[in-house]
Amino acid sequence: MLSLCMIIKNEEKCLERCLSSVKNCIDEIVIVDTGSTDASKEIANKFNAYIYDYQWTNDFSAARNFGLSKAKGELILYLDADEMLTPESEKIIGEIKKNLQRKAYYCKITNVNHYTNRPALMSYPRIFPNLPDVKFDGKVHEQIIHALKKNNIQLLQSTVEIIHTGYDLPDAELKIKAKRNLEILLDDYSQKPNSYKAFQIAQSYNMIDNSEEAEKYFIISLQDINLPDDYQSTAYRLLSHFHLEKLDFQKSFDFISKALSIKKNSLISLMQRAKLFALIKDKQKCLGDIYQAMELSNQENKKNDFRYQEILIGKNEIIEEGLKYSIQFNDEKSIRNFIKLYASDNDKDKINFINLINDISTQNAIRDFRLLNNLSQKQLEIILMLISQSDNFDEKLFEQLEKTFPNNFLIKKEYGLKLLKTNQYQKAEEKLLSAEKFNSKDPSIVFYLISIFIVQGKINEAKVRLQYLESHFASNQNIINQIKLIQQRLNQS
Repeated sequence: MLSLCMIIKNEEKCLERCLSSVKNCIDEIVIVDTGSTDASKEIANKFNAYIYDYQWTNDFSAARNFGLSKAKGELILYLDADEMLTPESEKIIGEIKKNLQRKAYYCKITNVNHYTNRPALMSYPRIFPNLPDVKFDGKVHEQIIHALKKNNIQLLQSTVEIIHTGYDLPDAELKIKAKRNLEILLDDYSQKPNSYKAFQIAQSYNMIDNSEEAEKYFIISLQDINLPDDYQSTAYRLLSHFHLEKLDFQKSFDFISKALSIKKNSLISLMQRAKLFALIKDKQKCLGDIYQAMELSNQENKKNDFRYQEILIGKNEIIEEGLKYSIQFNDEKSIRNFIKLYASDNDKDKINFINLINDISTQNAIRDFRLLNNLSQKQLEIILMLISQSDNFDEKLFEQLEKTFPNNFLIKKEYGLKLLKTNQYQKAEEKLLSAEKFNSKDPSIVFYLISIFIVQGKINEAKVRLQYLESHFASNQNIINQIKLIQQRLNQS
């Protein structure tokens, strides 16, 4: 007998979808309701669920363990309301139910995200024996694996797949969710610290854009040599990202090298390293990583393999990155190759984008400015890279780009640089100040503004920006050296 155990609160939007996906393979549904005020209970009743009210105490494990205490099945499957089984998984679970020995099963969790188009794959034991000593631990991001190992329960890999939509949310809603989890995590960590909780705290801080605290807790988590490889790789990759934002290339390279030494075939880490190679203008290594990522992407499409924790990058995104870097390096052969790959499926939108590229690169008039409305973020980056490599300054194109993407700092930055090159200092200042408002972490914008202030005789404004750079990039010796050079020139003038 297999019992489905869930905890819910106001899940009327997705509960029926979840329960419908498991109705043919489970024998009992145990619902722990922590205070629903919508139609969740009515939906659960349609599936003959046993529903138990539970006073929420900011502890997910306590609620899940309460559900386990009510389950009668020899086996437990646990899901959240924003999850569902794939149709193929019903048959696999049917086979698992025939074997009621002391075994638990990892399931593949696919976290979909239509906002980033980057699904995340994870693997967790979601099916396990219903035994008195097998309980969840951790107030949030709760775990069952410690109890399974402690009770010598064999852990097997299954091909059961669970689709999770809980993180398929706009950035603002993800931040709200991360803040909620963070409060519980910090409380839990203060009472019982461990590397897994430190890692999850770092992840939460990263989601709310607090890179300083995220870095602190990632480093804490990495002090534990028993932290799973996938968590170590993720921590090193994000530490690399944080130092890249500070333009500390050496540390960024050190961390991404560690990430890839742990998981050499991680697509997202390869793409991170390619970005670093592009920034230091190493064409061979940059494009080498892109082509390696392409090959790995093709391999992944041919087999039903997955990692414990991995963010997938689609083939189109890899091609787009390759095209952007090929344009940066003015590598005609690679440009032609990536365009050919990109248009291989004869997709109309892709063909229109390629036509747009051709118009800009040949300095022809844009055939239809409405095509700009359909640009993805990656496509926009390619267009801006193409513009930056060109000596031509099409102000009408910038006006249309600004109109289409009013809050994009990259457009304002590139617009400001083109104006600066044509000595339109006042207008360049306006655009770069606007870019700075949308991204204050980019020191290059500040340096460009300082140069404009100096040309215009606004020395006090230049000194204020230099002080800002000094305080925010004190650990970056390259930036500090540039600041000192500018200060010397100002003192001599």
